[in-house]
Amino acid sequence: MNPYSLMLQTASMEMRQFQQTSPEASQFEKSWLERLAARLEHASNLSEAASAEREILAIARSDIDSGPSSRTAMPSFYLALDAVQRTRKRRSV
Repeated sequence: MNPYSLMLQTASMEMRQFQQTSPEASQFEKSWLERLAARLEHASNLSEAASAEREILAIARSDIDSGPSSRTAMPSFYLALDAVQRTRKRRSV
């Protein structure tokens, strides 16, 4: 577990719900959305915070480049991303 685990687990569930219920989900390949949900689960299970932070940032780039960048698809992920960004900013000060 890492400091972001709960947010990432929730985001995975949100992505699966988005995949099943949102009309917007039809624009994306179902397998891509499922892989994204699996990556969120994987990140939630990482034991080190630094590893989880790197995965969160990688997922964010992936989502922005080719996915449902709407915050409504997985709001908990964006909470985790915000937490990572705040943590990194505090470290650099």
